[in-house]
Amino acid sequence: MSRYRARAEEEELDREAFQEVQTFLEELLERPMLTIEGATEDDQQDTQIGDALAALLKDGVVLCEAANAIIPGVIKKVNKSKLAFKQMENHMKFIQVLQSWGVPANDCYNPNALHEGNDLRSVVRACYSLGAALQSNSELDWDGPVIGKPYASRNTRDFSVEQLKQQRLLASSGTAISLGSSTIMERPSVSRTGITAGFEYAGAGSSEISALGRGSSAVMERIPVSRTGITAGNDYVGAGSSEVSALGRGSSVVMERLPVSKIGITAGNEYVGSGSSSEVSALGKGSSATMERIPVSKLGITSGNEYAGSGSATEISAMALGSSRTMERVPISRTGITAGNDYAGSGSTTEVSAVSLGSSATMERASIGRTGITAGNEYAGSGS
Repeated sequence: MSRYRARAEEEELDREAFQEVQTFLEELLERPMLTIEGATEDDQQDTQIGDALAALLKDGVVLCEAANAIIPGVIKKVNKSKLAFKQMENHMKFIQVLQSWGVPANDCYNPNALHEGNDLRSVVRACYSLGAALQSNSELDWDGPVIGKPYASRNTRDFSVEQLKQQRLLASSGTAISLGSSTIMERPSVSRTGITAGFEYAGAGSSEISALGRGSSAVMERIPVSRTGITAGNDYVGAGSSEVSALGRGSSVVMERLPVSKIGITAGNEYVGSGSSSEVSALGKGSSATMERIPVSKLGITSGNEYAGSGSATEISAMALGSSRTMERVPISRTGITAGNDYAGSGSTTEVSAVSLGSSATMERASIGRTGITAGNEYAGSGS
């Protein structure tokens, strides 16, 4: 909302400035300039006046005529041609006149931008600068219509030698900030210097210990220190000799302690009455008290097999027997790598198997009388 409001206020200021420039130029030229055909009085207060003013000042003729109205003949030739470079000459002549009357170059405008219709505000600012120069430049001796405020005049001050001397003396005595409270509080002259001067001025005494350093010595009794060493505090509070402290004694004064007559890793076991070290503990006994156990009379890796009734170590187990009870097995009388071939009736080892025979039983084979890499080519009749 504030952005739109600022824009509206800016446009309102533009309209007021355009109106004042129009009035100023009309008073200089003593004729009306802007007449928008078909527009009401309210419409002329709108942005149309800005467009009309830009179109009127585009060729620079009105500005040159305004300068000649102030000082006749200051611009000798005003170009009224429609050519762009001629119109640019009018603007350059007007800007030269403004600068000769005391208008700074920063307050002038760019003729190219104005000719393109993009810099009307700078032309309006130049017209206000012209009004300021007319009011400030006494050489112009102008008493006609003006616009805006005059330029600020330089206030030159001439100081005498005595005034400058007094000023330097006052500056050397210090500024009001550095003087501080010296003008309202009494200050004695400083006759003592050194790091302890302030201490001595404050009347804090000599090199004695201050109240802060003394601490509680004035309200609490202090006994002279005649013992030194790391155990001095222990000696003063009466903590005793090298006896065991209450913290070290623990519960020895409230709980009965038996004399220790047995030592060793099994001493605690013997005190609680757990028996000698030859007996088996309850944890070691396991389920012997609730489950029947038979005496172990057989030892060895096969003892469990014998207890389960699985037979002796020479018999073959059911797993090892496999399918011997359900499938017929012939006695093995032949051994060797060709035993299976012999059982299947494939013939002796000198005969060729059916796989090896291939198509020799169904296809005619000619005797091979030629050998060499070209033998096949010769058999096929492909020529020599």
